[in-house]
Amino acid sequence: MAEQVLEKAIELNPNVPRPNFLWYISLPLAPWKFLDTHPAHADTCIDRLSGDFVPGMRLRAGDRRVVRRRLGEVIAAAQEAGVLLGLVLPGVLESGEVSSAAVLLRWHSVAPERACVDPVISKFSRDNPQIETLDGGGEFVIVERESMSGSVTDRRKVFHVEGFVPVVGSSWFLVISASVPEVEMVGDVRAVVERMIQSLRVYPDITDQPLTQEFGHEAGDAYFTPDGAVLVSEGV
Repeated sequence: MAEQVLEKAIELNPNVPRPNFLWYISLPLAPWKFLDTHPAHADTCIDRLSGDFVPGMRLRAGDRRVVRRRLGEVIAAAQEAGVLLGLVLPGVLESGEVSSAAVLLRWHSVAPERACVDPVISKFSRDNPQIETLDGGGEFVIVERESMSGSVTDRRKVFHVEGFVPVVGSSWFLVISASVPEVEMVGDVRAVVERMIQSLRVYPDITDQPLTQEFGHEAGDAYFTPDGAVLVSEGV
């Protein structure tokens, strides 16, 4: 028997770009946690996540402070970068340090140009960008790279996987950016990014309208947003 979908209404960050057409994407299930980038929700989000960051593990006071600071850094950077929503995967490294992976989703317009993979390939030419094929036709680009992150006293290497999906016939790119603290995690988080990309569906003919369609999902939580996005957790 199909598992009943639990529908929830959520308010995403109103200050960042997003298309006016209906779109749908699947998100990972637990233990991934929703990272709210809405300016009015940031403090509540940090309280919620840091209160039970690693399920079943009581964090020391010092670790809780680190978690809160890093969550604040991620949310602030996400807001500055125009991120619509994020996900974090809490964990503990072999060193015993509490850390997390993050996946951030944003929309980017190149209007009045049409979105295509060529400028992405050119921009990331030094990072060996890879062109992949969408299941429903079309192309997207995957880029893997490294950077340094954190404050002056808390510098650390971060490994990134970024996916760029041009919406054919429009000026819009969906950009999904993942970051992990260890290189051994890159393959797993890349698989998550690629599954999210493959789940993307867009409906350019349905613009600026309340969401009334029935999508018929069989499992997970369906999140409906005021601007018509559908975000469904289905274990991708």
